[in-house]
Amino acid sequence: MYAIGWWMLVLFTSVIGAWSIRLYFQDKDKRKLMFSIIFFLSIFIFLFNAIDASTIFQNNVFFINLFQWITLPVMTAVLISVVESFSSSKNFEKGFLVFVIFSMISFSLVFLPFSIEGFLGFIRMSIALGVIGFSLYQLIKLKNIQSLFFLAAMGSFSVAGMAHAYNQISLSIFAYAIAYFFLGLVFVWYASNKDLSGKGMSSYFSLQKRLNHTQSELEKSKDLYKSIVENTQDVIILTDVNGVSSFASPSSTRVLGYTPDEITNVKQWPLQIYPDDENKVAEAMKKGYAGYPGSNFEYRIFTKNGDLRWISHSWSPIIEQGKIQTIVSSIKDITDLKETQQKLADRIKHLQKNELATLNIMEDFQESISSLKKARQQIDKKNNQLKESQEQLKQFNEELEKRVEKRTKEVERLLKQKDAFIDQLGHDLKHPLGPFINLIPLLKKLENDEKKREILTVLERNVDYMKRLVIRTVKLAKLNAPSTTFDFQSFQFADFIQKIIEKNMASFEKLDVDVTTDINPDISVYADSLQIEEVVENIFSNALKYGSEHGQISVTAQKDQTDKFVHVSIKDTGFGMNSKQLEDIFNEFYKADVSRHDFTSTGLGLSICKRIIEKHDGMIWAESEGVGKGTTIHFSLPLVQKGESKKNYADLNDNNY
Repeated sequence: MYAIGWWMLVLFTSVIGAWSIRLYFQDKDKRKLMFSIIFFLSIFIFLFNAIDASTIFQNNVFFINLFQWITLPVMTAVLISVVESFSSSKNFEKGFLVFVIFSMISFSLVFLPFSIEGFLGFIRMSIALGVIGFSLYQLIKLKNIQSLFFLAAMGSFSVAGMAHAYNQISLSIFAYAIAYFFLGLVFVWYASNKDLSGKGMSSYFSLQKRLNHTQSELEKSKDLYKSIVENTQDVIILTDVNGVSSFASPSSTRVLGYTPDEITNVKQWPLQIYPDDENKVAEAMKKGYAGYPGSNFEYRIFTKNGDLRWISHSWSPIIEQGKIQTIVSSIKDITDLKETQQKLADRIKHLQKNELATLNIMEDFQESISSLKKARQQIDKKNNQLKESQEQLKQFNEELEKRVEKRTKEVERLLKQKDAFIDQLGHDLKHPLGPFINLIPLLKKLENDEKKREILTVLERNVDYMKRLVIRTVKLAKLNAPSTTFDFQSFQFADFIQKIIEKNMASFEKLDVDVTTDINPDISVYADSLQIEEVVENIFSNALKYGSEHGQISVTAQKDQTDKFVHVSIKDTGFGMNSKQLEDIFNEFYKADVSRHDFTSTGLGLSICKRIIEKHDGMIWAESEGVGKGTTIHFSLPLVQKGESKKNYADLNDNNY
């Protein structure tokens, strides 16, 4: 019966080996050649088991050494692949040369006249520890999904070897299949994704960095635009098609007498038009709202303190998707120019009436003309500067619109790509663990040997830890996605906390921990009860895990000064934390006490709590007076506002569970 399983593995590795050698002949990539060699060597392992060669050649030292050696190149290739993934170099010549030299040297040991099983076992164990060490470093520090494949492959090889040693042939065949499945994934990674070294969980963080970079660039553009507008001598005003101003530059106070706050967000400007100019201004504004630009339109206004001034008004519409979104206006004070022109006109008129003007009058006139020319030159210079500023502003607006549209599309594409990847990642990582989770407990029930049961217990604990790590990592990634939504409802907070305490009472009683609450029964919050329950249970779990027997946990809640949020505090009498631990406690994969080697902790619990609270527009932080003085976790949640219905937690449980 077992022979069929071994023959199926022979067929599986033969197909992968043939495919990999075909790909090697296409591009001569030595990585593919290395994988081809280990796949074909694996065929001999499964052939030996299929024909039960160990029984046939049990007294043949050469065969026993050869059978023990065949797995060595396979594990060596996995170790080289893990180490090579740290490098950005595409040249694999050195890695392949190391693989060939090590395989040939180790193969020469097969011809020794005595068994080298113990020596090869030591080498295999050393290689396995190297793979696990490098993979864990990549997973925790570099957040590289490829390391999970290496961990899963090496873990499955270990299970297969122990199962075969204890004559658990079914488990051995199954574990070998899982191991070569993950090796196949690693090979596919190399075969079709040469430039995707950042995929996996690191892809999520890479996408997050790109989103932050996009936001930073937009902020820089905004600061540049603001600097140009705030330093211009003319008044810049942004108005929508309904006549409501959304922005006015600081120069409005000097030119118009009104501050930017007095002009913006009002249906009608407080500005008074000179009565004789009202009709032509209304006609010009009508054209402006219809999308026609205007340049140097002159009229008179009264400032806030009643002064009469001449202004030159230019405007340009900003059109998006065929519709006018904003009208950019530039207003220049030309009162001095108009007064100069009027003086000139009056002087000319006076001279025309007095044909017998004296030479002194002519000299005065020449001086006036000279002064007026200088004034005109200054005005022309300022007008040219204004036109240049307007042109720069127009070009900047056009460029900003293009950049915003491009960045917006890029952000939307990255968000969709991230959400799709997270969903697929969760499925791909959890699916291969299912058979282990279901099969190992069954084997424990069927196994009577205590040592074998201990081995299966270790395997079960490690598989369960990997499952929790995958689930919490995917949950953390989903909480970071903007598309993730919560089911917000109103419920009484005191009943909610009491239900959670009752649910965990067995854990509290086991350690003789006293739990007290101080919560006003009138406090109702507007939140997702399932998510907040996870936050509270996580904090309780940490208080028990890092506390001591006969300790205390107190839960308090009170409204803040704004009456919009409730401030919740959960205080324990546990180990406490130093300032460095308080800084890092909400970071991903951080554990306050790494010396405990705690398989129940993934280092993601408080990171998930932080994302959940932030999704509620709240805040979360930790306080401790020092090591040995306990820890207090604080967070805030939105209160139920007037007009929102209140529900008790019992009703909420009926709806949500």
